[in-house]
Amino acid sequence: MKKIFSIVIVVLLLVISLAFTTTVFATNIPSTTITSVKAKSEAFTIKWKKKTNIAGYQIQYSANSKFKKGNKTIKIKKVKTLSKKITGLKPSKKYYVRIRTYKIVNKKTYYSNWSKKKCVNQKL
Repeated sequence: MKKIFSIVIVVLLLVISLAFTTTVFATNIPSTTITSVKAKSEAFTIKWKKKTNIAGYQIQYSANSKFKKGNKTIKIKKVKTLSKKITGLKPSKKYYVRIRTYKIVNKKTYYSNWSKKKCVNQKL
């Protein structure tokens, strides 16, 4: 009887441990930095440093320096892309831009921290 009871306990512990296992990922996603932002007429071009072991980049720009409202976000899926021209902007306006990297693990997207923001003044 004691033997059967101990076997049942061991089996229950195994079932519980298998049923409630969680996978923990130590996702250390490298962030990138902006190398240059050049203003053009109603547009600007942003360039950044290349990073490895990522799925792509995400660029965010806004007229608000704290990125609280009016943000536009662009996702770049090609890792080899190191610059992007943003068009359709209002002339004589100040824009702020930042960038981050992302990685996809088990169909879930993980993002790095945002880079330091850069300011660009639009030309007429």
